[in-house]
Amino acid sequence: PYSLGSSAGAIQVFSLAYQCQGCKDEPLVFVIRREDLKLTLVGRSRLEEPPTPNCIPKEVRKYYSQAIVAHSCNYTLAGLLYLRTAVEQWMRLKTNSKGKLTGDELGDQYAETLPNVVAEHFPSLKASYGRLSGALHAANEDNNLFESELQNIEKHFDGLRVHIP
Repeated sequence: PYSLGSSAGAIQVFSLAYQCQGCKDEPLVFVIRREDLKLTLVGRSRLEEPPTPNCIPKEVRKYYSQAIVAHSCNYTLAGLLYLRTAVEQWMRLKTNSKGKLTGDELGDQYAETLPNVVAEHFPSLKASYGRLSGALHAANEDNNLFESELQNIEKHFDGLRVHIP
């Protein structure tokens, strides 16, 4: 432990390393702050990758996963950005779009690539992109929007998985 003096009393900082004895993977290091009797986790060396639904394409899985991590660490605005990035990168990939396009233009091009059953019965990525962009431009850390768009995006990709061989 490392001890610091302050006018509020003694403060100690601990670092604890844990290593899985089964896989012997890289140790996970936690930083804990103690002020009087209160212990607070103030840092860690890395975060675990959250499980990602199989319907999320591997090309955008890292953005989707980072969105979940950011949101669960109370950085919802960053989570919204990662979700929008996942949507945009997927639409760009599927339309082979390069250069500067508005979200509406990109969403329209993407919608043209979808089978009617997906376009008509599953949530629209264009609409998700628009809602996420609105929150980002307003710097609105909306937890409910994050959760609902996460579900909409999953449903869209699940629809693709089922209806596009």
